Amino acid sequence: MNNAGVALFGYVWDVPVRDWEWIIHANLMSHVYFMKLVIPIMLKQKTHCHIVNTVSVAGVLTSGGASSYHATKHAAIALSECVSYDLQAIGADICVSVYCPGFVQTDLHHSERHRPAQYTDESDPYYTSPSYYTNLKAVEQLITTGIPIDSVGMRVFTAIEDEDFYILTDPIYTTLIGKRVTDMLGGKGPDLKSTQMPFS
Repeated sequence: MNNAGVALFGYVWDVPVRDWEWIIHANLMSHVYFMKLVIPIMLKQKTHCHIVNTVSVAGVLTSGGASSYHATKHAAIALSECVSYDLQAIGADICVSVYCPGFVQTDLHHSERHRPAQYTDESDPYYTSPSYYTNLKAVEQLITTGIPIDSVGMRVFTAIEDEDFYILTDPIYTTLIGKRVTDMLGGKGPDLKSTQMPFS
């Protein structure tokens, strides 16, 4: 179970590059580091194994105000899909899943507590700006009002037993996912007026 990540919101033209580097390392590279370490061990063991990469419904949907978050989550899903192809190609007895919850009551809104020193620059005016504090409050609101954490565990374990690739825990997003696919097939781009993602 590969579960690591941070939540950073903000416009691409506002958010410092160091924040992009942090979220890419936490939300995408953590999966790379994890799988690069455990897959060779799993291959040597030659027993059935299962990797679950915690991603987010933000990896299959998009909205405004959270470009770095969505970008890293989409990349993590693409990575997981490609690894699944590769494991199938070599006949490995290893399944891969992506756990894509909506907002769950976790500690995610406290990401700043865990910010490594190399991604910190207190002299940057962004970190004292109103938009920075507004983004922190938005993340806190979404996480603290999300679904209870105890409500998703059984869904994840059932999906592992069923060898599901996509593990979606919030039915409210199913329609939005379907609409996004339909819009893509129809060549339609993002439309702020029609999006229903809660942090648009």
